[in-house]
Amino acid sequence: MSIQSSEPLVSVVMPTYNRANLIVRAIESVLHQAHENIELLVVDDASSDDTARVMSRYANNTRVKYIRRETNGGAAATRNTGLRAAAGEFVAFHDDDDEWLYDRLSSQLKYFAVDKNLALTSCAMVRYNSHDDQFVFPPKALSLAADARCALARHLFAFTQTWLARRDCLVALGGFDETLRVWDDWDLMFRVSQAYTVEYTPELGVISHPSPQGIGADVSRRVHDLQIFVDKFRPQGDSHLMSNLHYMLGRFLATQGDWVAASAQGCRALRCDPMRARHWALVVGAPLLSALFQRRWRKRQS
Repeated sequence: MSIQSSEPLVSVVMPTYNRANLIVRAIESVLHQAHENIELLVVDDASSDDTARVMSRYANNTRVKYIRRETNGGAAATRNTGLRAAAGEFVAFHDDDDEWLYDRLSSQLKYFAVDKNLALTSCAMVRYNSHDDQFVFPPKALSLAADARCALARHLFAFTQTWLARRDCLVALGGFDETLRVWDDWDLMFRVSQAYTVEYTPELGVISHPSPQGIGADVSRRVHDLQIFVDKFRPQGDSHLMSNLHYMLGRFLATQGDWVAASAQGCRALRCDPMRARHWALVVGAPLLSALFQRRWRKRQS
């Protein structure tokens, strides 16, 4: 399945669903990595298009394995299917509409060679929309040592396609929460940061091409699952973390135009951290911010 090499085996898990027209670009960017000792697990979440036919062209490639699920389970379930099938010491995740830069894996692997306690790294990602507007995540260099979870909540960079992780660490935590259709990446990243060392690696490794048809573009689903996420971590009593999460939930509610609920989340954020100016802004300026967040969301999704 992998080439003979002294380099560590990296299992790349790529969920896909009805993206037959896009997966070749994603697959080729993995197969042309500078780090060659890989196995690519393309996990088909019961597609109804020509995905199986497209994958047949890789039937003789020993580095590619095609796994088809019989029922559609969503991103978390599909990633877990790949995680269970992975044989590598390390695991990376790839989105079927994205591309990796040539040195994406090799750049991140060097951090594991230095720090044997490191469980997961997240590289930088650039995202484009149809207007060729460019957004870089995270927006600036971060240090995660002090409070990884708060940094994640504030800077929005728990994207699975940027991860490289020790497989055993993810397995020990039970993998992705399959009750979440959105935010399953945040959920697992938060749990990893509680149990192990995580690090942001500033090198750019991923080019993201968001699809308006993706589940992540459904704001109502984002709000629903983010509320589950907030409730899940509330018992831990981390006021700084909860202030960030309530603010994020308020922003998405404002994006939906529900400024009353957005303002209520701003009040909850204030109770956790009354010194943050943005929390006050969400409470008193929710109607105005609602229109602003809606414009920003439409621009990023267009």
